Amino acid sequence: MDTVPDLVRWYAPERRNHALVLSAVAIVAIALIDWLVVPNIGLGFLYVFPILLLAGFLSRREILLLTLVCAVLRELFSPFHHNVESLPRTVFVWVGFTAVGWFLRELIYNRQQAIEHVARLQSEVELRISEAQRREDAERQVNALIESSPAAILMVTESGSIELCNEAARRLFRAEDGLLGKNIARFMPDIAVIQNRLGMGSSLRTGVECRGMREDGEIFLGNIWMSLFHTHAGLRVAIIVSDVSEQLRDREEGGLEQSLANSRLLVSAVSHEVRNLCSAVAIAHTNLGRVQALHENTDYKSLGMLVDGLRQLASAELMPVTKAAQEGLQLRTLFDDLRIVLQPAAEEAATELVWNVPAELPPVRADRQGLFQVFLNLSYNSFRAMRNCPVRILTVSTKADLSLVTIRFCDTGPGVSRPDQLFKLFQSGSNSSGIGLYISRAILRSYGAEIRYEFSDSGACFAIELLRSQGIPN
Repeated sequence: MDTVPDLVRWYAPERRNHALVLSAVAIVAIALIDWLVVPNIGLGFLYVFPILLLAGFLSRREILLLTLVCAVLRELFSPFHHNVESLPRTVFVWVGFTAVGWFLRELIYNRQQAIEHVARLQSEVELRISEAQRREDAERQVNALIESSPAAILMVTESGSIELCNEAARRLFRAEDGLLGKNIARFMPDIAVIQNRLGMGSSLRTGVECRGMREDGEIFLGNIWMSLFHTHAGLRVAIIVSDVSEQLRDREEGGLEQSLANSRLLVSAVSHEVRNLCSAVAIAHTNLGRVQALHENTDYKSLGMLVDGLRQLASAELMPVTKAAQEGLQLRTLFDDLRIVLQPAAEEAATELVWNVPAELPPVRADRQGLFQVFLNLSYNSFRAMRNCPVRILTVSTKADLSLVTIRFCDTGPGVSRPDQLFKLFQSGSNSSGIGLYISRAILRSYGAEIRYEFSDSGACFAIELLRSQGIPN
């Protein structure tokens, strides 16, 4: 069994030239020896060896030609007499040589084919094993990713039955007995509605925010991502659910706190203005007191009591500087968030935003949420002012000195016709009754900042002066 593979290796294509030279030398040597040997000894059977040597390299026709040459040489230098019997004898020898050559050729060829086939089978088997291992590794990684994911992952069939879920899904829905086999409509009715309305044949890849229900009936708010894909078992919907109930509570509580803070700012600012008016009324009341005839007047005394009461009612001051404002605010991140919020609005208003903001800015004494609202108010005011202008550019620039950081919002709009009426409530000609700039100034003044209008030939420009903070920026 080991000889045939050795022969196959001998008949390798790279040995062809060597075998041709060796066989030619052997044929010439046999013919020469057969011709020179005087006794009547026939050496023609030795031609079998060069035929065997070349059989694995030649085609059938080439073997046929080689054996014909060998049969003729054998008959030509044989000790037999050349007569009528020479032709059939040569034919018989030719047939014998050809049979030997063809047999060996077929043997080597079939063995080579078998070896190549076995090699291909081994390669395919190794490839399939490798693919199976890679597939198994990929499945293991996907399963590990699904099970370790903090988000709930579900696989839902066409009928709405839950076919697969991870541990996070079981914790989210508090399903002690598992979720497999249960209908998704029981836990997330909106998902079932979307699935029924779109149909399983539709292309589905979307994200929604909807309410869900746990096993014990508790309702939660979830962010959901859905996608539809096809399998051999039919259509499936992959669902990823993230509980954002805490974010909702934080958002609503933060909104309430901000609303209350702005309301306190507004009340404090209005009280400040009312107190100024009370002071003016008190001066007028004092001047009227110089008239002797009014000393005993009941209405005059009532007016004094009303002035004192109104002054006490308007005694509220602006909010003190918060702890966050005292610690310092980093403007770089605030401008990054502002750019994210303003870019879609600027594109919708066909306005170009120019940011002349250096990479490094000192921290300032300000509240992040309040200052962000001031920036948004100034930006949106500029967008509205430039609505009918041919050139719409809003430039945001900063300048820092030893004690202040000045931030300017300059646009290419028509400008402000009556700057003296800015920052006043219920001014005429204002779409928002002047409350936006009024509250913005109140917010800035609550932590020692100021806003002022600067005259410009190309439009309106508002400058915000913020105090630098020596604390650790937040």
